[in-house]
Amino acid sequence: MADEPKTEAPEGKEPESKQDEGKAESKTQEKTLTQAEVDRIVADRVGRERSKFADYNDLKTKAVQFDELQEENKSELEKLTGKVTSLSDMNKSLEGQNLRLQVALSKGLTGDKADLADRLRGGTKEELEADADTLLSHFAPANPEDGNEKEKEAETPPPPTFDGGPRVPAPEAKNPEQAHNDFIVNLLGPPRADNT
Repeated sequence: MADEPKTEAPEGKEPESKQDEGKAESKTQEKTLTQAEVDRIVADRVGRERSKFADYNDLKTKAVQFDELQEENKSELEKLTGKVTSLSDMNKSLEGQNLRLQVALSKGLTGDKADLADRLRGGTKEELEADADTLLSHFAPANPEDGNEKEKEAETPPPPTFDGGPRVPAPEAKNPEQAHNDFIVNLLGPPRADNT
């Protein structure tokens, strides 16, 4: 142990072995580069970075086009959504009108009472039928003897038919002057007897 050289050098003193000297020199010695080498290294790094973003302008143009198409599609989608909403509302309205007319027909709101079908209110068939019954109760005959209108129609005699009997002859045709004179006489009355 006494024969081995010291590997550690105290602070401020140089190392005693040659191995230690090489380590110390390499640590303290840095590689020096010329300006041309530095310029080459920087140019290589800048070239690599630029190659990463070489298609940036193309991507930017495509992004703008994509945004424009998205706006156009959005407006078309809004138009189609509006049409679907409009058609859906129209369908609901027509279904309600159809149901109202079915109830009116089944309850006998026909003929002179057909305009009452538009006055029926309700969202379901049962509600419409109840409203139709209410409307019909307001228009029921006051006297039970009056009965149903169909019964009245059955009791009325049919209109007379012509059996080919005598006919009234057509009046004789007059000339226009005579027809005019007759018209004036009828309008003013006959002439007076005193001509003074």
